[in-house]
Amino acid sequence: MLRVNRPDRVPTPTPVLRVICGPTGAGKSGLAMALAARNNLTIVSADSRQVYRGFDIGTAKPSAADRDAVVHRGIDVADPTDRWSAARWSDDAARWIAEAGPEQVVVVGGTGLYLRALADPLFEEPLLDPVNRAALASELGKWTVPELRRWVERLDPARAQLGRTQLLRAIEIALLTGRRVSDLHRETASAPVYRVRWLVVDPGVELHEQIGARLDAMLRDGWVEEAAALASHVDAVAPAWQACGY
Repeated sequence: MLRVNRPDRVPTPTPVLRVICGPTGAGKSGLAMALAARNNLTIVSADSRQVYRGFDIGTAKPSAADRDAVVHRGIDVADPTDRWSAARWSDDAARWIAEAGPEQVVVVGGTGLYLRALADPLFEEPLLDPVNRAALASELGKWTVPELRRWVERLDPARAQLGRTQLLRAIEIALLTGRRVSDLHRETASAPVYRVRWLVVDPGVELHEQIGARLDAMLRDGWVEEAAALASHVDAVAPAWQACGY
């Protein structure tokens, strides 16, 4: 017996999305620029620090010439005092991708949580009591990453190897809700929107030398002076200061 699907039951194809990722200084941006310029693509930055205005040299933002040549999204969209979570970036990125069309986009960046939020949607976060959360944040702010990691190894082992921000979130949710982030993610995360094609840029043993050369170039370009100018008007506890090197 031949069975024919009704038109309204034909599944919508999941769009393919190109993502270039890898460690800092590996050459991701240069590769993305070459690919985008050749194929008239839009570049979506998945860098959690490039969202901040004014933090330019130390975050290796694309040059003005590159941004004139190729459309970039996800750069200079936030003030230094704004908090830009992975969930918020993922929502913005989905809009930018939809506007250009997934087939006309290349996502590039090294912020793993941002890429994960896009490729493997985050769970619906529970509401936390703001007073208790503030008190807990005040205490946890004194702890080192190894200390936080030891706590998460007990509270939510699946999250214990993540970075400081994710460790703090795992502790917050576990202590204030009695639930593990890993369990919430498994239970409430939505289905992936894209089929991601990953290109991992890894120069291997040459990476150390490339990072050294990049650091020298940043200093020559005025990174120290940029940081000093920012310090004159950006609050010392602004989230943008968490960028590596600042």
